[in-house]
Amino acid sequence: MHFSEILKTLTEKTGAIGSAVLAADGELVEAYPPPDSTEHAAINLIGAHHGIILGIAKDATTRAGGLTAARSVHIWTKNARIAVIDLIEGYYLIIVLGRDIAMGRTTIAAKTAARLVEMEISR
Repeated sequence: MHFSEILKTLTEKTGAIGSAVLAADGELVEAYPPPDSTEHAAINLIGAHHGIILGIAKDATTRAGGLTAARSVHIWTKNARIAVIDLIEGYYLIIVLGRDIAMGRTTIAAKTAARLVEMEISR
């Protein structure tokens, strides 16, 4: 299954605004909705900046003594919820939700999507 199919399924299944796979440097690998949509630019911008936050969280948890690196960060804003999930080989997944979307159910769907993306990366 290609990244675009995984992200489309994740976004539609959870009712999210969008989702994306990004490289460690913030470079967009793939996003849903596609580039011709209004939300695409926002997803790209959100993804690049929140990857930095994930890096800070990973660093902070490994320095805390006895903890393993953070695997995800969840951010709540006035209008949205954002999950940033660490993947293999320096990639990460983001999913952007409206405030009315349940984060618990979305987290489970995002973990499934993350495994599928990691399988694609490993190919």
